[in-house]
Amino acid sequence: MFNPTMAHEIDDEEKHQAASKIQAKFREYKARKETKEALAKKHDVEPTAMTPGQSNSHDVNANPGSSANATSASRSK
Repeated sequence: MFNPTMAHEIDDEEKHQAASKIQAKFREYKARKETKEALAKKHDVEPTAMTPGQSNSHDVNANPGSSANATSASRSK
């Protein structure tokens, strides 16, 4: 974790790298949001809210009929 009392010990290169990572993550978030809005507009669908850092990766729990959930359901019988 960042310790503010040690901030003077961080060199300019480390600060630059940290700022670059933050900016890149924000640009990724903004691009995902704009793409999602454009697709929603194209298909006349309301876009869902996305928070910074949220991934669009497949969530197994999002689809109750997925094979992973069907397998675990059959085991519990």
